[in-house]
Amino acid sequence: MDVIGSCAAVEYANELHATVERCALRLGWPLVLVDGNVHLATDRGVVGLLVGARFGGHLLGELRGRGWEVPVLALPGVALRWAFLVRTPVGPVPRLPAWARVVSGPQLLPLPPSVTGHGPARWVHAPTGHPACVPPFAAAFEVVLAAAGHAIG
Repeated sequence: MDVIGSCAAVEYANELHATVERCALRLGWPLVLVDGNVHLATDRGVVGLLVGARFGGHLLGELRGRGWEVPVLALPGVALRWAFLVRTPVGPVPRLPAWARVVSGPQLLPLPPSVTGHGPARWVHAPTGHPACVPPFAAAFEVVLAAAGHAIG
């Protein structure tokens, strides 16, 4: 391994350590290591609300406007998607518009610095390291419904 490769490996290890420290140790999230990448095991207190990146900016702004500093992942793929990390819904997941879905157990979400087949996962907004940073599912669901033009209730 050359010096550049060695530096990249050290940087990756440092980022991996920071993710484990923040997400597992401070927040108590269940993490799984697969092929040198770290993943969030969903449905154990946290799920991902997955939307397209174009709508993700709107959703993030709305949630911040309501006082939520929600952790958000950018997940590469055929189209860039954002995963809003929210508390596991109480009861069954309500029906969502076709452009949104919930990633829940037993699925895994890659956390930075993990690299998927389409590229690296990254934080749009990293968790603060405090469990209260993860909003309830209902808070994000209300914004999604409003954007879809549905009545809430």
